[in-house]
Amino acid sequence: MNKEVFLLALILSSLIAPNLWLDGVIANPNIIRVPQDYSLIQEAINAANLGDTISVASGTYYENIDINKTLTLIGADKTTTIIDSKKTGNVVIIEANNVTLRGFTIQDGSGEGIIISCFNQTTISDNIIILNTYEGIYIENATGTIINNNIISNNAKAGYAGIALYYCDNNTISNNTIIFQPKGIGAESSNNNQIYGNTILKNGAGIDLYSCNNSVFYHNNFIDNTYLQVDSYMSTNTWDNESLSGGNYWSNYTGVDADGDGIGDIPYVIDENNIDRFPLMNQYGKITVDITPPTISITSPINGSEIKSSNITVSWTGADTGSGINYYEIKVDDDQWIIAGKTTTHTFTGLNDGSHTINLRAYDKTGNTKQETVTFKISQPSRPNYLILEIIIAITIIVAILGTAMYLLKSGNKSKTTTKPSRRPSKHSVKKKHVTV
Repeated sequence: MNKEVFLLALILSSLIAPNLWLDGVIANPNIIRVPQDYSLIQEAINAANLGDTISVASGTYYENIDINKTLTLIGADKTTTIIDSKKTGNVVIIEANNVTLRGFTIQDGSGEGIIISCFNQTTISDNIIILNTYEGIYIENATGTIINNNIISNNAKAGYAGIALYYCDNNTISNNTIIFQPKGIGAESSNNNQIYGNTILKNGAGIDLYSCNNSVFYHNNFIDNTYLQVDSYMSTNTWDNESLSGGNYWSNYTGVDADGDGIGDIPYVIDENNIDRFPLMNQYGKITVDITPPTISITSPINGSEIKSSNITVSWTGADTGSGINYYEIKVDDDQWIIAGKTTTHTFTGLNDGSHTINLRAYDKTGNTKQETVTFKISQPSRPNYLILEIIIAITIIVAILGTAMYLLKSGNKSKTTTKPSRRPSKHSVKKKHVTV
């Protein structure tokens, strides 16, 4: 009997134990705070267990982040919680399944803003992704990714996209604002995706597809994309959500709405294989994106002025009524850009005589930028050539020493020739006095 009870207990414990372990790791996650618990976000990631949440306070964190385990990373506010790589590589790399990234400004990567390769079920929401050299978000060989409610602006060199999908199926891209990109969304060999509710504004190509099929695009706003609203090559997709809710808004649509139902009476033709049958007459939803660059003015030095010093302090003013100033950059002549933060002065030292140019750039919090330039001349008062002066002084001292030495030498020789040695009188030469008795 005791043996049977023991076996039953062993079986039950083997069934319960894994659940207890999972509860300890996943079901009861910890909350790690930055900077209270760890000063750097990466330190918190390294210390986290699977399923933990990392809560990051407002501030600028100059880091490159590698999320290599399942966790949730949340910033206090996307406009004030900034991950800045200072032009050193990708800003955020995600190397785990089931990661959530929310509430950050992700900026200044020399590569991608966010990169995901071969990992699934990632959620990227409510972020600002700006001023990265290549794609804002790059996803490769991933499924179940949700990209929602982000502002993606002013990333990417020519040929790159705000959001790029490569060999990615069954993902959702919704309610994002994508502006000022060579391509708003670029996709290759990516199928069965849902793309809806996005504002794709003032890019080169709004969407660029290559060999992508069976995806659905609806309730997107395609506004003033200069090359093409959609460039679809070897691709066949659906561009509406049936007649009741309609398709997409196209800023270059020329059709009419005779019955006033908000849907155009004739389709919007992308190409022979891609047609929006129910184009919207008005923009979908409320568009509140900031597309106005900041204003800046260099107050000192004055353009064309002449400066009598090799050191120059540059002063300026700046403002942005939309999203607010993010930071300034400044450089002199062809030197590297210097990040000045939100300060409005910077001092350059040791400038040579001649003409110089100050370049100043202001960035707002959605990546709009404005540049200002002034040229001035440095002409310092003529100064003695100290090397020549030192040589002259040295020669003068040497001549004086030699002259003094020669004078003393001559004086010594003269004294020897003019001074006769004193002689005591000879005893024979002494005259005796006669004494008279």
